[in-house]
Amino acid sequence: MLTLELLLTVISAMLCLIDSYPSGAPSSSCINLLPNHHGTASQPLPAPYTISINRDTYSPRTPLIVFGKPAFMAFLIQGQRKDTGDPAGEFVRLPANTKYLRCSNEQDSVTHSNPTPRNISQFVWNPPLDDVGEIVFKGTVARTKSFYYGGLESKSIKYVPGSSELFNL
Repeated sequence: MLTLELLLTVISAMLCLIDSYPSGAPSSSCINLLPNHHGTASQPLPAPYTISINRDTYSPRTPLIVFGKPAFMAFLIQGQRKDTGDPAGEFVRLPANTKYLRCSNEQDSVTHSNPTPRNISQFVWNPPLDDVGEIVFKGTVARTKSFYYGGLESKSIKYVPGSSELFNL
């Protein structure tokens, strides 16, 4: 009996991975930055995860850091204009197990490329060359297929003239 229970548990876990998006968020997630897993909903905020940035202004090579404990398996993050919600800037030089997700532009969003558990991910983001108003980073972090937090948002950053040179690291 124990063998049958264990087998059913393993099969159930495998089906959850197959039904979710282990190789990254699909482009349909660009609309609301949620995973759109069937039959699931975002957990209520506050979340144990944050989207943090190390500056208050646009500047080159601004790392975007996602902190979270317990470990998380999946995520989707995008820099957006605060006034319109349109994607802004681009991510460059992604770490292992991550990939770009094209929403409006080729590198405007970043997601996981496999369900490897992680405690922290750090990304380099290049700001727009021009003043587009305040920018915030929004996204979703998932611990499992059915246990995720959407609606995460960083503090906003503001444009400072002359500080937005583009550097691809």
